[in-house]
Amino acid sequence: MSCGNPHDLPCNDVAQVLLLFIDNEINALHELTQNSDFVTHEEIIDGALVPVIEINGFVFQGLSHIPTHAEIEIHFEQCPPCHDILDRESAVLTAMKARLGQSCREEAPAELQALIAAQTQALASQMASSTTSVQFSRTEITTTIIDENGAQTTIEIQSSTEFRGEFPSF
Repeated sequence: MSCGNPHDLPCNDVAQVLLLFIDNEINALHELTQNSDFVTHEEIIDGALVPVIEINGFVFQGLSHIPTHAEIEIHFEQCPPCHDILDRESAVLTAMKARLGQSCREEAPAELQALIAAQTQALASQMASSTTSVQFSRTEITTTIIDENGAQTTIEIQSSTEFRGEFPSF
């Protein structure tokens, strides 16, 4: 999957994030590396030490960083074989989405729609009313224990409970 020319972003890196790129999710994944915890380590794969990035269940082997949307677009402009794969994968994904869209066109029965509408209306009415009652209680227990050596141990137990008016049952 390479045209043989050197690229700033290797073809293997593009292949790992291709579907995320097609679904326009690559920026969200890139933001996760900037804004949340992720794990990087190295593993021996096929006898070579390879960097690995793990983010929220995604595992990327051989990537030193998650490429940006712009980096991937530049790669596609420079590498015709990768661009061909992008076109094929995009076509397959579009066909799958269209097929699923045609297959999953069931409507909920009228009785279910009416029940959901009634429950939504009742919930909205209750939330808009100011009659919801709230009760709050708090318990705090502190105990100090002195052992035979004179050392003190303090145990604190705290609990709190909140009661709200219940939603109507349907």
